[in-house]
Amino acid sequence: SFSVFSPFANLLIMPIVPLAMFVGFVVAAVGVISLPLASVGSLFLLPLVRYEIGVIRWFGSLPWVILIEHSIIFGVVYYAILGWFIISEKHEQLI
Repeated sequence: SFSVFSPFANLLIMPIVPLAMFVGFVVAAVGVISLPLASVGSLFLLPLVRYEIGVIRWFGSLPWVILIEHSIIFGVVYYAILGWFIISEKHEQLI
């Protein structure tokens, strides 16, 4: 299945993912040395993860989200068209 709103959810989540991964790595590394210190560091990670989960739950709870049951070819074509629009928009900005 394929949700037509997945690109929008990805646009909201993807900028946060690298930061959450970095903070999670730092907290895990600090946790090897000191669990109390890692617990304090995890307070910075919690809002990032809650935001990600909140966005996912919100998009998943929309009653009018249409899931399209097609082959993987449909997804490839959909993202190819989306990528074409993005590339053509950036190309127009360069001109």
